[in-house]
Amino acid sequence: MKYIHANVLAFLSNEKYDFAICRFLIHYLTDEEQVLFLKNAYNNLKKDGYILLINFVVDERENYNAKRTIFDFIQEKKEISKRTIPTSDDVKEKCKQAVFTIEREVKKKYSISINDFYKSRFNLTSDQVKELINIIKKMDHGEFQICLLLKK
Repeated sequence: MKYIHANVLAFLSNEKYDFAICRFLIHYLTDEEQVLFLKNAYNNLKKDGYILLINFVVDERENYNAKRTIFDFIQEKKEISKRTIPTSDDVKEKCKQAVFTIEREVKKKYSISINDFYKSRFNLTSDQVKELINIIKKMDHGEFQICLLLKK
C-alpha cells in the first residue's frame, strides 16, 4: 500500500497502480478539473485497475438549493473558495467521459446538521449558525454519499 500526496491534476507516475481510493475530493474541483482528475487517475492505473470514488452528492432540488446557500454563505463569511455541488448523474457522466466502466454503485442518504457539521467543519460562530439556519429555514439538510467502483 502506498499513500500518495500530490497534485491530483498533474500527478503521473512511472509506476502503475492496481487500485486507488479517492474520498471527498470532487466538490473541491471545477467541472473541467473533475474530468481532468478522473482521466489522470485512469492513466495512473494498470490495465483492469480499479478506483473507489467516494463523495457526497445532492440529487434533490430542495437539498441542492440548501447546500448551495450554505456554501455561498460560508464562502462569504470564511473566505473559502467556491465549491461545486455534484449530483450522482454529474459524477457518473464524468467517470464515463474519463472512459471508466462503473462496476458497482452504492448510494446512502443521510442528514447533515447545520449546528453540528457546518459549525465544526467551518468554525462558524453561534451567531453565524443562527443566521444560516434563518436563511435556509431548516436545521439540517439531506444529501447522499455515493461510492463508485470504477474499472479501467
